[in-house]
Amino acid sequence: MFLLVLMTSALAARTPPDYRAELHRAAAAEVAGLAARGDVAGAMELGKRFQTRVEPSAAVLYELGLLHNQLGQLSEAMDHYDRTIALAPDNAAARYDRGELLLENGETEAARVDFEIAAEHRPDHWAAHYRLAQLAGHRRDSAALESHLMAALRNGFALQTLLADPIWREWARDSELGPPIAGLIVVYGDESILEQLRSPQ
Repeated sequence: MFLLVLMTSALAARTPPDYRAELHRAAAAEVAGLAARGDVAGAMELGKRFQTRVEPSAAVLYELGLLHNQLGQLSEAMDHYDRTIALAPDNAAARYDRGELLLENGETEAARVDFEIAAEHRPDHWAAHYRLAQLAGHRRDSAALESHLMAALRNGFALQTLLADPIWREWARDSELGPPIAGLIVVYGDESILEQLRSPQ
């Protein structure tokens, strides 16, 4: 049924804003559903058709970017995230995902900007706060590390995750970065985590 809607761009042009937003959400959900069922070609085709026959959609572009990302097609993913953000600068998911790709490319300042915007628009999710804490650690900004890590903890971050990254073990033993990390673990977690972080590998 939804494909019939895609065939009539005039319909989208005449629809009120609330209906248009719902149309975009429905298209994005259908793209995501096809991708989840393994119909990659169908998801890509549906997403592209919506852009050309209805109108550009940040929600649909994001789902296409996510699909490219999952397939390891990182340049295509980045292009779709860029286009998503051009249409919807406050799209937290696109900001976060693009931030991860920028981080992998060593573009830490651009990644930090994306993570900050993601955290601003989705303050209830720990992931962007955690990445900002990591970036603060690399800058040796102990106050920012503590602030962002605390925000991550308040939104569901598990302190055990720190044990998987060797850099946190190094920071836990650092004279400047170690005290705020230790303080948060003592208050919000289990001191055994701190002992593990500080123990030599």
